[in-house]
Order: sequence, then structure tokens, then C-alpha cells
Amino acid sequence: MRSEAAGGGIAAGPPAPALLCSDLKPFLAALTVLTLLAAAWQLRPYHSLLAAPFSLCPDPAAPSPPRSLAVSGKASSSSSNASSSPKEERPKPDPNRREFRAVGSAAALFVQMGAYRGGPYTFAVVGLASKPVHVYGKPWFRCEWVPNAGAANASASPARPMRAANTYHMLPDWGYGRVYTVVVVNCTFSAAPNADNAGGRLVLNAYYGPSPARYERIEALEEAPGSYDEAAFRPPHRYDYLYCGSSLYGDLSAARVREWMAY
Repeated sequence: MRSEAAGGGIAAGPPAPALLCSDLKPFLAALTVLTLLAAAWQLRPYHSLLAAPFSLCPDPAAPSPPRSLAVSGKASSSSSNASSSPKEERPKPDPNRREFRAVGSAAALFVQMGAYRGGPYTFAVVGLASKPVHVYGKPWFRCEWVPNAGAANASASPARPMRAANTYHMLPDWGYGRVYTVVVVNCTFSAAPNADNAGGRLVLNAYYGPSPARYERIEALEEAPGSYDEAAFRPPHRYDYLYCGSSLYGDLSAARVREWMAY
């Protein structure tokens, strides 16, 4: 009996103390709060830390001068003086320097190389043009003769421009693998331009596409008063053949002309 009581007393000893758990709860709660405050302080913007102490206590006696207006006023006055001075210092163009003046955009619609009169009623204008423009833009041309201002008599009505009855262009060198190709524009009039030998100009209108709204106006040829000789176009002619070629491949070759005529 004693042994059982003793054994039962040893097995049912006193319970473990609960003071440790009750003491850790406030400590963990305080540590969590401090950690959250430190994290929130680190996430705060840096400029707000510097601006907050000064913005909370403004000085009412300190004036606020409009510095930005003064700076902008100085900048505008200096910029106006700077913009007016370079116009006076622009150098004059050098007369010995050669300039290329193409008509049209970067892919030139037409670069004139020459023009001549082939007969009393016909003219020819030779030039270069971009192949993509002719493939995708479908350009076309129109010729007109503009007499000089003093060509008509004082009693008669003033001379008006005469439009060509037929204008067509040819591409003789198409397919040689070059970006630009040769264009020959033929102009045929119903009446002889400059028949009174008073002078005038042959004007070529080059259109970018089927619409006549966008075009370039080119003065292809000018005849001075008294320069037209009608007898030069009547038989016997001075030359038997006339070859029209481009300088895209260099100077004119007599052998090539002979081969072309034989072909």
C-alpha cells in the first residue's frame, strides 16, 4: 500500500509553471510594433524628411521675391538679342562653289539635263528621274510655250501661253539596274511656237501622280528674240540623224551610236 501511494505521488507531481508564456506575449507584441515602425520610417521619402521640419514652422516675416520671373525675363531678353545677331553675321554665298538644285523630293521627280528644238512644232527635254517614282507614282508631263511679255503688239491682245497638243515621255535606258533612269519628254504643238521670232520660254509641268493638283514647274528652254531660224528645219537638213542619249554612262560614244543605228 505504501509503495503504491508512493508511486502514485511521484507520477502526479506539481504542474509546470506558466509564467514564461505569459511574460513572452507582451515582449513579442512590443517587438512587432517596433519592427513595423522601423520599416515604415525606412519607406518614407527622403525629401519629405528634409521639407517637413521647415514646412511645419514657416517664418511669416520672410518675404518671397519672384525670382523665377526675373530669371525668365533675363532669359527672354538674352534670347531675343541672340536671335537677332546671327542674321547679320551670315556669310555670303561663294560664287565659285557649285550647287545642285534638284526639283522635287529626295527621290527626284525630274532632274533636267538639257532641252532642244527638234523642228518647227516639236521640242525634246532630256533628264533623269527616280525609278520608284515612275513605278509607284505614275508621273506625267505637260508642255506649254510662254511668249515674252513684249511679243504682242500694243493694239493686239496680249500673247497667252500655248499648250502643247501632245506630250509624251520615253524611258530609253530602263532596266540597267540603276536607281535613276533617263527620261525624254517630247512636246508637239499644233502651231509653231515663236513664229514671230519675238522669243519665249518652253515650260515643262511635271506631275507627281494622276491628280493634277501637285506638280513642279520647270523652265526647260528659252529662245531669245531673233534666235529662231525656220530655214534650219527645212531640207536640205544639216544632219541626217539625231541621237538623244544621257550622260549617265559618260561621254557620247560614236561606236555605240553606230551599233544602235545598225540595230
